Amino acid sequence: MDNNFNRVRLCGRAAGEPALSHINHGEHFYRFPLSVERLSGQEDLLPVILPRRLLEEHPVHTGDTLTLTGQLRSFNNRSGQGPRLVISVFVRELIPGGAAPFNQIQLSGILCKTPTLRRTPLGREIIDLTPPALRDPITTAEWESRLEAIAQGRETLDAFLAEQKKILPDLLAPILGDGTPAFPCPSCGAALNRRKRKKDGSWFWGCTAYPACKVILPDDHGKPGKARPKPALSEHACPACGKPLVKRSGAKGEFYGCSGYPGCKKTWPVAPGGAPDFNAKKRGK
Repeated sequence: MDNNFNRVRLCGRAAGEPALSHINHGEHFYRFPLSVERLSGQEDLLPVILPRRLLEEHPVHTGDTLTLTGQLRSFNNRSGQGPRLVISVFVRELIPGGAAPFNQIQLSGILCKTPTLRRTPLGREIIDLTPPALRDPITTAEWESRLEAIAQGRETLDAFLAEQKKILPDLLAPILGDGTPAFPCPSCGAALNRRKRKKDGSWFWGCTAYPACKVILPDDHGKPGKARPKPALSEHACPACGKPLVKRSGAKGEFYGCSGYPGCKKTWPVAPGGAPDFNAKKRGK
């Protein structure tokens, strides 16, 4: 059984007088534009082709309301002007008059080539106006992951939407306000973006100018927190490279690490007196 079908039903207004399109096997075919109104009020001008016998039965003039039934047809434009592929509506039935405008197309067939994503001029303008934080691949990938979790029942839609309502006003502030980022980077002034760590799921804020700017701030209830102060250099020198040691805090408590990290990864525990324990062998590498 053949499941391929090609059906078009239109109701609109003739936006021009029919003009001769071509002659095929002695039969004359005419073309005119049909204006079909959308729900938004905008109009689509659709190219229509029909045989002369239909025009002889029901003459068409500019401004006439028409109801058409037919098929989509395509042909190659070899004139060198306009698009190379021309798609038209081939009319098989023409009825004068009609009710509300409608545009119904039903197609079923075989995909001939891989679909190509094309950006329209309006789409490019929208992308240009979109804040970097919203078009950031990491942000969109995270949203896709969250939506997948919702589809699998591992997360609720209400929780996701509640979270977006909190952060979207800040992300949209650059285009809804005066263009100033809601949370500017303290180093370069670019917008900060809230992100989630894959390792433990915790949130942090990173500069959208990365990798040119590598500023990272902790998350403070949905807003950028204060930068952690850099550890002060101690008076103790690293025995391996000679650079000053810094006292840091880790999961197992305080320790001394080399300020030359990651070039030098030497670490030492803190001795009871507060100095680095150079005799310990647990941390040193």
